[in-house]
Amino acid sequence: MTIKILDKGRVGVGAPGKRSRFAYLYYADDIVYFPPVDATEVVLLGDIVLKAGATVVKLYVTNTSQEYAFDSVGDKDNRAFKVRFIGTHPGTELEALEFSKKNHDLDFIVAIPEGISSNKSKVLGTPDAPLTFKVSHKNNKDGSKYDMTFEQEMPSDDVYLHYTGNLFAEGNVSEWNPDNGNLPPAGVYKVKAGSDLMFTDGSVSDFSEPGKRIILIGDDTSMGGYMTMVTGTKIILRKNEPWKSIKGNSIILESFVTSDFQTKLIEIQRN
Repeated sequence: MTIKILDKGRVGVGAPGKRSRFAYLYYADDIVYFPPVDATEVVLLGDIVLKAGATVVKLYVTNTSQEYAFDSVGDKDNRAFKVRFIGTHPGTELEALEFSKKNHDLDFIVAIPEGISSNKSKVLGTPDAPLTFKVSHKNNKDGSKYDMTFEQEMPSDDVYLHYTGNLFAEGNVSEWNPDNGNLPPAGVYKVKAGSDLMFTDGSVSDFSEPGKRIILIGDDTSMGGYMTMVTGTKIILRKNEPWKSIKGNSIILESFVTSDFQTKLIEIQRN
């Protein structure tokens, strides 16, 4: 989805204050890869990757004490959180109305940088529990403020997740065809749909440096053909459980060198 980026300087009504900063909105359907969490279950590993041509929308965050809110819902043995974010539209009245009309009830993920000089952000929502856009508007003595409210409709286990990845990781995700027999170089790849190969090792020569990572993203339906990755001599999967390239599934493999100088890949995380 192409959304107008509103990041030009403003003066007068609707302009940000000196301490204002932006939140970044990701249209949920534009996300082709959402990184998994580490062992803490609150820190995201890697970048959020978007479709080619996708954009990130900016809203002002003008009051750090009100950048997000949440409610605890459910019974005692089944508590969950519903998160809300309210940002101020940086554009003119017409731009705000256009945004409201075209994006009402659509789902977003919100990233809020923790500071101007920091590479850390709070991420509100996940692809499974996004924040839905709802419009509100208020007039006051300071002029018109076009507040945009984003709220989870589906509760989740997270208030927010910590993120140190790229806030602008949009672009083409290369396709990998496992029928060729070799793994691609380190990076992020979408597995070619309809690949029925039972993939084990292939060539890992490009991973001779420890710590290199390859991220594979599935794009098949469970009823169609899909690649199955199984444990081999060069690839070590957790609990020897096969990974299938079904849409929504992803896996991270990391290279390491054994004591006898063999290069291998070990599963770090999967969705």
